[in-house]
Parts: sequence; structure tokens; C-alpha cells
Amino acid sequence: MYLPAFLVNELKDYRVYLTKESLKAGRGASVDLLFPDPEEKGLWPFSQRKVQALVKRVCKASGLGERNPHDLRHTNATLLLMAHQSPGYVQQQLGHSSISITMDIYCHRIPGEGRNGLEEALGGCTDVVPNLNQIPIFSHKSKKGLSKSLKPLRKI
Repeated sequence: MYLPAFLVNELKDYRVYLTKESLKAGRGASVDLLFPDPEEKGLWPFSQRKVQALVKRVCKASGLGERNPHDLRHTNATLLLMAHQSPGYVQQQLGHSSISITMDIYCHRIPGEGRNGLEEALGGCTDVVPNLNQIPIFSHKSKKGLSKSLKPLRKI
């Protein structure tokens, strides 16, 4: 999983802090947990139940609806896709076995996406559509059913 450089640096600094605290407590310089439960004297990780309860309290305090930690995964994936990150990259971040799983779950969650930046992707060209008044639209259907020959239906 990719972590931004600023977060990696913060985690490194936090690990140094934990090492110093462990030395002060007489437990040596070994740090096995990045997020120890302070109620367990720093020797055990937070339980899943405690993490869920904490997320719910934070959401309630901030006026959000009730959420669980797994919702953060969905939020992260949706934000990455909305930021135009590659679906393949999002798939890797989530650990999905195929890109179709990622897209089946998250593609519909991004309303209005798809055409943003189209002109830029085409090299800044904004006149990529020919004069539509000169393009006939053809129909495969005749009055008697399907026709083998294409006949102009109308012009735009």
C-alpha cells in the first residue's frame, strides 16, 4: 500500500517517540505496536470493539451519521477515483484480485465523472467533432422489418 511521504515521516517520528517511552518504562528499545492501547499499559493493541466505539464517538461528536472503520476504506477508494487516480492503482491499494471488483463496487459512486478533462486528454483540442449537420444517421430498419442495406434516416 502506498502512503504519502508526509505520513511516512510522521509515523517514523511517532515510532521514535514510542521507542523513547519504552526505554523510559524499562521495556527496552523494541517497539512492536504503533498504536498500543493506553489502558493496557502500552502492551496490547486496541481491540476491534474499542476502535469501532471510538469511530462512532468521533462521528457523533462531529455531527456525522454513525460509521464504522470499514467505511473509511470505501471513502478512501471513492476519493482516489474522484481525484482521477487510475482504477488499477485503486485496485492495488484495496488489494482486490481484479479490477472488475473495484469498478463494480466504486464506479457508480462517482456521479458526473467520466468526461472531466476530456479536452485536455485530447491534447487541448476542443474542435474534435466534425460538423454534425453533414453526417447522415442510418437506420437498419425498413417498413417491412430489418433491411440489409443502410438507408439514411435523417440528417442532424
